[in-house]
Order: sequence, then C-alpha cells, then structure tokens
Amino acid sequence: MAETDSQPIAENEQVKELLALLKDNNTPGYEEFAKLIEHVTGMEQRLSEATEELKAVRQEMQGLQNHSLKDALQKSCKAMEANISAMRHHLSELKDQIINGCRNILTDFRERG
Repeated sequence: MAETDSQPIAENEQVKELLALLKDNNTPGYEEFAKLIEHVTGMEQRLSEATEELKAVRQEMQGLQNHSLKDALQKSCKAMEANISAMRHHLSELKDQIINGCRNILTDFRERG
C-alpha cells in the first residue's frame, strides 16, 4: 500500500503547500484545484464508509442460519469487495497523479522564484 492510500489527500504536504501558494497569489486556478481536492476527499470518505458497512454486513452474515441466503450474500459481498478494491486502486492512482503534479509545480515554482 502506497503512502497516498492511507493518508487523506487534503493532509498531503505538497497539496497543502500548493493550495496555500495558489491562494496567497490569487491564482485563477485556486478554486478549481480546491474543489478537486474536496471531491477526492469525498471519494476517500465514501470508500471508507463503504468498507466499514461491508464489514458490518459480513459480521451480521455470520449469524445467518439460511445457507442459501448466506451464500447469496457472500457472493454479493465478494462482488462489492472487488468493486471497492478497484475503486480504491483508481483513487490511489488519481491521488498519485495529483501529488506528483503538485510536487512538479512546486519544484518549478522554487526554481523560477
């Protein structure tokens, strides 16, 4: 698991630094970038919530006596886990791209002054 998977994007140092730099300089792209970070943060939260809900469903399933219902629910849970895993992977890639972009912009800004 990459560092970006566990750390919320809004807490990443490069992201915070670039947001502050854009805001301090009244850069036209500040609001759009801030909204992007807000949307990614929302996706992070929703994926976390979905993971927790799926854990709760799995725990409740343990007590089911109806085996056909239990089997159907287990198949559904596995499909949801696969979807959540795929979404988490895509989100991680997006976060990596955003953070690398921030790093590149900040490096360029420092070099140019």
